[in-house]
Amino acid sequence: MNFELLELREDRIRYLLSGVSAAFANGIRREVNPELADRMTAIYNFVFRRLVDANVHQDEKALHDALRTLRYERETWVLLIEKLRKELHASAPTAPVASPATPAQEPGSFSAEG
Repeated sequence: MNFELLELREDRIRYLLSGVSAAFANGIRREVNPELADRMTAIYNFVFRRLVDANVHQDEKALHDALRTLRYERETWVLLIEKLRKELHASAPTAPVASPATPAQEPGSFSAEG
């Protein structure tokens, strides 16, 4: 058995467990959307259980299940952020385009005509 690989895997699992725990503590606000919060809680519970199984039982399939789910969740968040960014840019008011200065009106000069 490759003990260095096993140790590396255990460190990674502990890191992932701390991340999932932080998501529970900081990210799920049930009062905003109870149905979505319940779904997210179920997903994080699944990932947490699979990571614990991977660590305690050295279960490689459990680790792959957790990683696959986390990758899918990350991809979903990336898509959501892109969508929201596009919507934000589409709804943002456009700044007025300044017309180029004419020879009679240099930048910084004053004109009574506007």
